[in-house]
Amino acid sequence: MKKLYFFIVSISLVLSACKKDSTASWLKIDSVNLTTNLVVEGENSHAINYVWIYMDNQSLGIFEVPCEIPILAEGEHDFIFFAGIKKDGIFDQGHSIYRYPFYDKIDEKLTLVKEQTLNYTPNFKYKNGVSFVGKEDFEDTGIILQNDPNEDTTQIHIISKANYPNIIKYGNNCGRLIVSNIDTIAQVFTDIGLSLPKGEIFMEIDYMNDNTFAQGSITNVEILDPYLLMAAQDKSTMKWKKMYIDIGAQTNYLSYAPSSYNYYFTANIDDGNSVGTIYIDNIKILYFE
Repeated sequence: MKKLYFFIVSISLVLSACKKDSTASWLKIDSVNLTTNLVVEGENSHAINYVWIYMDNQSLGIFEVPCEIPILAEGEHDFIFFAGIKKDGIFDQGHSIYRYPFYDKIDEKLTLVKEQTLNYTPNFKYKNGVSFVGKEDFEDTGIILQNDPNEDTTQIHIISKANYPNIIKYGNNCGRLIVSNIDTIAQVFTDIGLSLPKGEIFMEIDYMNDNTFAQGSITNVEILDPYLLMAAQDKSTMKWKKMYIDIGAQTNYLSYAPSSYNYYFTANIDDGNSVGTIYIDNIKILYFE
């Protein structure tokens, strides 16, 4: 994968420095969409930053969106598009560009015209047979994330678009955690006892934060160490981000089969922060039925 990615990057850099090839047709992708069934699948937020592209069953490569690629062909052709994400938010020389297994491929017939640019926006959907569990979108009065009163008193609160119109991006509400010099630690967890299979399991979460926080897993046997840190964003420029967290990597290696599973989020006040704020939304766990 590394070699392929760097080959594509190298070619892209060369082409971007040259005039358009007059013998080529051009395919331009400025953005991608995700369509969801809101009730079953949740919000259509995504971080599809890469696409695998095939034409007539031949790979054209992996491309970062937005992209404009030359194709030495014209007329109608069969295209297939796959959605790529950064697993666990990591980009390390291309190896964590991950073909997300829960987004369905797109089959499309496109007509290319030599020396012309075809603008195309892939519209991805979730595959059939995907289970969505452990969902929390903070749209209801009751939420599945609770604090441990024996450990700390910091709770997650629901905030509304009516009171925080510049904060809420999805729906009418989101969750907010605050840590400070007084309440330096916050930990919230679910108590829903999910039964998860072995295999590909991911958590999706939208978040915006000016303080570091971490995600971890709890089984019926133990509390596992925090798995993934979400680094703090600059207060003046922070924005909503999307994370795809590999839950399978946290549980598949266990020598026992957990009979139940929960997840948690934890935060300590960062050095230099007097107050740290973490907003989260659209949490869902996905696996194949």
